[in-house]
Amino acid sequence: MVLDSQELLRRLGYEFHVLVEPPSEPEQAEVTFSEVLGVSSAVGRLAMLLGERLYMPQLQAIGVLEAGRNLVLVSGTGSGKTEAWFAYALRNRRKTLVLYPTLALAHDQLSRLSDYSNSLGMKVTRIDSEERARLAREGFKISQVKALLSSSDIVVTNPAFLLMDLKRYAVKPSSSLLSSTLPLLDLLVVDELDFYSPRGISLLLAMIRVLAELKRGLQVAVLTAALANPEEVCEYLREVTGRECGIITGKPFRRENRVILVLGKNLSELWRECRSYKKLLESGGAGRDV
Repeated sequence: MVLDSQELLRRLGYEFHVLVEPPSEPEQAEVTFSEVLGVSSAVGRLAMLLGERLYMPQLQAIGVLEAGRNLVLVSGTGSGKTEAWFAYALRNRRKTLVLYPTLALAHDQLSRLSDYSNSLGMKVTRIDSEERARLAREGFKISQVKALLSSSDIVVTNPAFLLMDLKRYAVKPSSSLLSSTLPLLDLLVVDELDFYSPRGISLLLAMIRVLAELKRGLQVAVLTAALANPEEVCEYLREVTGRECGIITGKPFRRENRVILVLGKNLSELWRECRSYKKLLESGGAGRDV
């Protein structure tokens, strides 16, 4: 017979408390990705996605973007934030620049975006210092890299590379790899905002302002699992882009989580024994800390 952990603790004489965090999942909408994307068949990951119903925050986020507003989407990991802006970009053929905080996240998301895009005739390209070096080794000229990026529907990069490229653009536009892409942008997506330090967020906001000056009317979507001040971020986006801004929040996708707090053996008996000396200690002048 196999004993579960709680029964085993009981038999061993331990006292414990069980804390249960219930499962959580965003509410689902009565519409599928196939209906939203206008696509009935596909291959790869997109084929599996088409029959699924959207989570309500996804549908609401698409609605905010469709209305021409900026978006701050606050929703937990696994709630499909990427699919929300991707569906909007596909439906409206919006040229999109996506910022991920690390190379690892960029690689992971690029695989998913490329899989979706291959079925839909969209072109996704990554550009960062590592990819730039690879292209140079393969003999790509600056003009060819620029053409590759400007012809892509979705360009994936990170803030460090974007900052360096914006500096090049300010000094000598022809040396910037994104110089032909930035004026064409429709949508800027900033993912995983909660990953950044306060200094990192300040740099991000400054770059958003520069990008909004380079492309008037730029639309911005900020995605994050947690954010204490979404109203302030929305107000900033409204100020720099001239667009209204919508905030969408959603529950995280989370399985039931159980925590067992083991107190020890006979702890209650020891506590009662200690309390029996309370009056004796008080009469001896012991303080409340004792």
